[in-house]
Amino acid sequence: MTVGGQEIIAENGSVLAQAQPFGEGFAIADVDVENLWGARRGMSSFTVAASAEAAGYHETVFDMDFPEHPLLRPVPAQPFVPEDARVHDDCCDLALTMQAHGMLAFLHNRGASAITVLAEDTAVANAALAVLAAARAADLAGIDRSAVRVQFPGEHTKTLLGSLAEALGCTVSDAGQPPFANPAEALVNPVDMTELALGVSDFPLDLSMQYAVNSQLVRSFVPLILARAAQTAEDGQLCAALEPIIAHSDPLHVPEHDHYAARGFADIAPTEVEDFFIDGFLRAQYRPSKSFRLAQCAFSSKYSDRELLMWMRTFYGRFLATQFMRHDLPDGPRIGSAGLALRDGFMMPTYAQGALWLDEVDALLARIGE
Repeated sequence: MTVGGQEIIAENGSVLAQAQPFGEGFAIADVDVENLWGARRGMSSFTVAASAEAAGYHETVFDMDFPEHPLLRPVPAQPFVPEDARVHDDCCDLALTMQAHGMLAFLHNRGASAITVLAEDTAVANAALAVLAAARAADLAGIDRSAVRVQFPGEHTKTLLGSLAEALGCTVSDAGQPPFANPAEALVNPVDMTELALGVSDFPLDLSMQYAVNSQLVRSFVPLILARAAQTAEDGQLCAALEPIIAHSDPLHVPEHDHYAARGFADIAPTEVEDFFIDGFLRAQYRPSKSFRLAQCAFSSKYSDRELLMWMRTFYGRFLATQFMRHDLPDGPRIGSAGLALRDGFMMPTYAQGALWLDEVDALLARIGE
């Protein structure tokens, strides 16, 4: 038997580094043990021993501080977006399919024969994705697409969504009042997870009649699903309608007369930075100092340390101050590994206090100010 002596370092299924077989080099990488620890604590499919000794493990104690050297691991600026092209395409296809089938189940449960997409208080891309999912759900349910309406688009989005609705065979409604609870009608709220995390959007009207179709998709991932849908569409009119929507710039913004902006939480970061913070907070459960260090690696050439910390402070401040707004989210498809609803395993108290997170960010700000 000939042994190649190859070394591989993997973390939760992802290969971080590997040495060549029959070579003289070594595989060296930084393993995010804290991330693995947090993931394991969230599982219940294994037996927890009373101690390391009771489990038969050899225990080695070490600190969890960041190393001084540059990290020997990739830090993607878009952690929710797969880097592999084929995995990326598969995820986009699957996300839209899950949205459509989730909405199909909602329609059957409600006995609804019509769908209304509430497109006023969210991004154009969010509304467009909701309309795409609604059209597919209508096809699956045997409902004519003319029964899918886009309700209350703003003036700047009316043309874009109108073209998409026309391409899909749906309708745009300019009614003066929003629809009220109607057993025959399903209301679709297109708000995304980034908006929900920051408390810049809510769910008006009757929650029991609504479906939160994008509630587990971060803002930065939505245009990618639309781009994939345009790429695979055989209808030229649909592709032409999607292209300007994908190219449309729709940054996050604080609503007018926002209560939390008056408390110093108005400086919202670019979408990519907010989604980076969401990943560290929800999926990896990083403390602010670790999220900041990773953000430095991901965005060091793009944003300053002070910008990242000020945006981080706003993120924690708004997230924790608006938790009550997410406590009773309407139904929605569970697409990713992070969610903001109790049924997704997110168990933060309704009125959680943010002092620990904000104090740590303030300490970091004071340190870089010295």
